[in-house]
Amino acid sequence: MIGLVAFVGFSCTKENKEDLRASQNNGPIQDSCVTSDLTYQNSIESILNTNCATSGCHLGPNAPGGVDLSTFDDSKKIAGNGDLVGRIEGTSGALMPPGSPLPACEIDKLKAWVADGAPNN
Repeated sequence: MIGLVAFVGFSCTKENKEDLRASQNNGPIQDSCVTSDLTYQNSIESILNTNCATSGCHLGPNAPGGVDLSTFDDSKKIAGNGDLVGRIEGTSGALMPPGSPLPACEIDKLKAWVADGAPNN
């Protein structure tokens, strides 16, 4: 009985997982999602090429809906009219990419890039 009381007493904590990891790592958990100073060429192109500008999707002049995301100029047009952010958030039309949303960090990067004017380099 004493062993059970001791086990329960020592196993309970008011700290959450983040607090516990922070104390183990000597500080708060660092977010590795950098959303500043993004450009098409250094960050956005790879996200679009991996998730959007693929065969059967938004690649080339015959892309569905006329939305080609395979070049900077075409991607900037979609970013500028609000459709890119609307689609990746699912607020304007079908959520893209179909099947599962982008990871939160990639959505944050795309939104930050659009908010900064969709720079190329």
